[in-house]
Amino acid sequence: MEKAATEKRAADDRAILQKLGGDELKILMFYANPPSIAKGERGLLCYGVSNASAVEVKPTVDGVGPSLSRCVEIRPAQSTEYTLTARDSQGKALAQTVSVTVR
Repeated sequence: MEKAATEKRAADDRAILQKLGGDELKILMFYANPPSIAKGERGLLCYGVSNASAVEVKPTVDGVGPSLSRCVEIRPAQSTEYTLTARDSQGKALAQTVSVTVR
């Protein structure tokens, strides 16, 4: 009984790892919450990456780094397009863009 439970846990762990990109660099999510804000309001920029050794957002946002799930505060003065770039230790890079509308 104990062996079966251990094997099931190992299989579940492998399935989760594959969903998160295995050992490949992957952007799991990148979005703004909310995607439209009133001038002067704050919003959140949320992202998740797997197997990244470095992460940056342009224009620059404080508090960004490799994470499976993180949200950072933004206060754009005007409508802005943010680009998330994730890099792995071999130099491979992936990028994704999201827009925040300021009304």
